Order: sequence, then C-alpha cells, then structure tokens
Amino acid sequence: MKFSDFKSKILNKDLCSVYLLEGEEAYFTENSIGFLKANLLQEPNLNFCSLSSDTKADEIIASLSAFPIFDEYRVTLIREFYPDDKFIKNGLKSFLDAPFSNSILVIANSKPTANLKKYSSVQVVDCVKQEPFLIARWVKEECRQALVEIDLETAKMVGEFCLFSMTRVATETAKLIAFAGENGKITAKDVEELVARETEYKIYKLTEYIAERSLSKAIDAINDMLSKGETFQRLIVSVYKYFSRLLHVAISDKTNQELSNLLGVQEFAVKKAKEQAKLFKVKSLKKAVDLLADSDYKIKSGAMNDNSAFWLSLFKITIS
Repeated sequence: MKFSDFKSKILNKDLCSVYLLEGEEAYFTENSIGFLKANLLQEPNLNFCSLSSDTKADEIIASLSAFPIFDEYRVTLIREFYPDDKFIKNGLKSFLDAPFSNSILVIANSKPTANLKKYSSVQVVDCVKQEPFLIARWVKEECRQALVEIDLETAKMVGEFCLFSMTRVATETAKLIAFAGENGKITAKDVEELVARETEYKIYKLTEYIAERSLSKAIDAINDMLSKGETFQRLIVSVYKYFSRLLHVAISDKTNQELSNLLGVQEFAVKKAKEQAKLFKVKSLKKAVDLLADSDYKIKSGAMNDNSAFWLSLFKITIS
C-alpha cells in the first residue's frame, strides 16, 4: 500500500489492526504515524503508546489489551522491531491471528520484515525512497497547489540537491514556495541559491567530473566545498569513503539490500553507487582508493600537508 492509499483508507475508517511501515524514507514513516494519530485519536496522551524495540512480548500485549479512554482506538507504536519466529510464536501470534477490535499496532521498520508479512492482519505501507521522476512530479504538484510555477527539470534539481530525501525535499520546496510567493515562479537560479546541497551530493557530482576527466569542473566543485567550511582532511576522508563504496559495489555480487546492510547506507545510495561505478574500470577504482588512503596516511604522519596531498591525489585520479 502506498502512502496516498494509506491516508485515503484512514480517512474512510477502512482500518487494519497492524500497520507495518516499511522503508528507509523517514518522511513517509513519520507522516503515516502523524496522520494516524491526528485522524483516529482525540486524546493521544491517553491512547498512544510508543514502545522500544527490546520490549518484551507480554508488555506489548499489555499495551494492545488496554482499553482506549475517550477514543474508539488505542495505538501502540514500535520502531525498528524485528522479532524472530520464536518471539512471535511465544508472544505476538495470538494478537496477529485474532487482533483486538479497538487496538492498532504500528511497526515502523526501515528494513524488510518477512516473517510479519505472512499474517493477514498485517498491512504493509511502503515507506521506501521514491524514484527521482516521482519526486520531481511531487514538487511540481506542491507548487501548483500553492499557485507557484516550476518546470519539471527545476523540480528535479530540488530532489537532486536533497539526495531525493523526501523530508528535505518537502522542507526545501516549502522554502522555495514562500520565496516565490503566490503566482510567482521558481527558477533553476533560485534552487541554486536557496537550496543547501548535501555534502554527499557534492561528492557525487565531484566523482562524475572525475569520471568525465573534467579537472576544471572538479576543481570548481572542491573550491565550492572549501568555501562552505569543508577542510582538505575531511574531503580526503569523504572522497575515500565514496570511492571505497563504488569499488565495493562494483566487485560484489550481493543484492542491494545486502549491500545496504553491509555498508550502513540506504538502499537508494547503493543503487546510485552502482550506476556511478559503471563509469569507471574496477582497476581505476582500486587505484583511487589506494591513492586516497596513502594521502590520508601521509597527512596523519606529517609526511605531507593536507592541501598538497589532496590536490596531488585528485590530479593522479583524474588523469589515470
């Protein structure tokens, strides 16, 4: 079920006993929780309970069994809850098989939880990262409703600068709408000047310039980061980590989900890394990682200053 379908069903009181909010996009997760509370509970202080992921089964059942006060429903929320089959069998199975009519369990997990999905009482709500074109359309629609003009290409820029994180996209879109005003227009120049770019997005673009052998664009990107407070030491570490990720996904046969868990990044970041890794030969990625690791060592050992070490590494990687 998509977030939009979830909202529609809540408004129509077409409810489920268990909602599994699954995916790494915090915007959809938090909005789902907020929407549920706002539309079902008049007394959230009395009828909303948030439990930690290590809560025992009997405590969860106790919360679910509690009768709502001045409301029709009681909502229990558990975040990042990944019970094994034994935990479910010995504690939650009775509720999952025969839920209480006035109690709703919400489980907010960033990763898949297959053993919960086999129960008919569990409704999965997709809270995954959206494709870039869908986010661009969302930005355009938000602007249209606010009587502000923006073209799709400019809307896509908003998503790119925010690494397509809906939480940031929503915040930055609201800021741009306020800037343009009713019947105004948002231009690419406005996005360039008003939307703060994530550091990882800047590293992503820098890596593209290196792949294109565009040294001048790479230098401009670096100078921009330095002017915004980055240091050569942090840049070396950031670029090293990024190239290490590219090398890892280039040589791995693991799934995106497995790589996401292994690298400690969102699955969307793995997909983008796989796309960008194809711009390099594996040998070039390995050389870049080795060069950056060596530069970091030379800086820390005092053999070279961070300024010289970074520019020398960049030059060698770009011309290799």
